[in-house]
Amino acid sequence: MAIPILYYFPGVIEPRMNPQPTQQIDILPTILSYLGYDEPFFGFGRSLFEAHYKPFAVNYSGNYQLVQGNNLLLFDGAEATGFYDLESDPTLKQNLIKETDSETITPPLDFLKAFIQQYNNRLLDGRMTP
Repeated sequence: MAIPILYYFPGVIEPRMNPQPTQQIDILPTILSYLGYDEPFFGFGRSLFEAHYKPFAVNYSGNYQLVQGNNLLLFDGAEATGFYDLESDPTLKQNLIKETDSETITPPLDFLKAFIQQYNNRLLDGRMTP
C-alpha cells in the first residue's frame, strides 16, 4: 500500500522523489525538525530530514508488517510468518522466511516487537504525550 505525501515549501524545499519507506507518523517529527524545534516531544516516527534514522514503516493488517530497506517482514504476534524482498518480488509471491537465516530476520523482528511493545504500553498507560 502506498499513500503519497508532499512537503511543500517553494524556494526552500527542493522538489524531489524520495523512495524510502515513510508513514503518516513521520509528519510531526519531519515538520518539527525542519522548523528547528529542539524541545522534547514524543513521536513514533522519524524526521525525513535526518539521515541517521533508518527508514521504516510499520502497519497492521491481520499481521504486523515492517518495511525496512527492500524487505517486508510479517509478524503474527508470536512469530515471523513472512519475509519478502520487495525489489525483486513486489507482488509478494515468494515468501523467503524459511530460506532466510536468523541473523537477517532477528534484528528487524526485535525492532518490530519493541515498537509494538512501546506502542501498547504507552497506549495503556496514557503516555502518548510527553
